[in-house]
Amino acid sequence: MARLPLIPCRLLDPRPERKARRRPIAEAVNIPLRELALRTHELPPPEEQVAVTAIGPVAESAVAWLTGHRRPARLAGR
Repeated sequence: MARLPLIPCRLLDPRPERKARRRPIAEAVNIPLRELALRTHELPPPEEQVAVTAIGPVAESAVAWLTGHRRPARLAGR
């Protein structure tokens, strides 16, 4: 079976997979915060900004992790 090419996410949902599945966010790609370091290949190129869905402390932690790893990021809607 052929693999589909990855579409880099522009809107990141860092919630745990179970919560994201229960209440999906339109156009957001779920990459749980604890998996972020292993799944950076799913993000846009390093020079492009990632908008993180503003869902409490986990979103703020995702922005902090991304910016700490030299990836431009912001909370969505800000």
